Amino acid sequence: MTALPAGTARRRMGGAMVTRITNAERNARFGQFGSVTLVTVDTPWGVRTVANATVARVLRQACEEAADTCSWRPQRIDSYNPRLIRGSSAPSMHGWALAWDVFATPPTMPPPGGVWKPTATFAADFAGCFQRRGFFWGRNFSRQDWPHLEWPGNPPGDGGPDPSDDILEVEVIGPGYNDQAAVRRWQRRLGQWLDKPFKPGGPYGDCDGDFGPKTTKAVKDAQRRLGIRRTGVLDANTMTEITYEILRQRASERR
Repeated sequence: MTALPAGTARRRMGGAMVTRITNAERNARFGQFGSVTLVTVDTPWGVRTVANATVARVLRQACEEAADTCSWRPQRIDSYNPRLIRGSSAPSMHGWALAWDVFATPPTMPPPGGVWKPTATFAADFAGCFQRRGFFWGRNFSRQDWPHLEWPGNPPGDGGPDPSDDILEVEVIGPGYNDQAAVRRWQRRLGQWLDKPFKPGGPYGDCDGDFGPKTTKAVKDAQRRLGIRRTGVLDANTMTEITYEILRQRASERR
């Protein structure tokens, strides 16, 4: 058997093994994990989701066919979420906004090691509208994931954003950022990963939601550890890298 490049994923689809492109190739074609160009997708059911700009058009086409031909209607479509695959140390396609979890009702997570109940999600006729355009359905994975749809490979030939697409800008959190709750979340996350909690008298000060000089120092220390440019602000790349490292650490601890 030919050796696969590092980062290549193999999944069982029905009776066949399917080889997907490597993570490095995916970064080159769709944007860096967690720092991709996102567009909003308003579906025919009145449910809004987001998608990687390169596949937004083909996603809309599949949604339009499903709305025209299937009685099943989604009420929620989750997409962009830079994280690891549940129970794994591998990055999820959600981190490229190339995966969607589609539900008829607000979802309840299955128990560890469990799977979604088929009644919680859609059936084969709905999935077929997406599969005919090249999407994978998680129902066919060796570890079944019923509500999951994903785009596995190259950007589609008719892909790319439409001129009217709503391009989403990822915010940068830095000095003067006025959402104290968001700053506190990142102070806790930085303290956890650097093993230096934000607290009175600590090297980074209190976890108070104020992005001041000590928080700037914490961000620069994290960026130094990550080997990325030391800007002192939480841009999309920094936030994604820190989140990914924390999740990878948790996955390693569970083994």
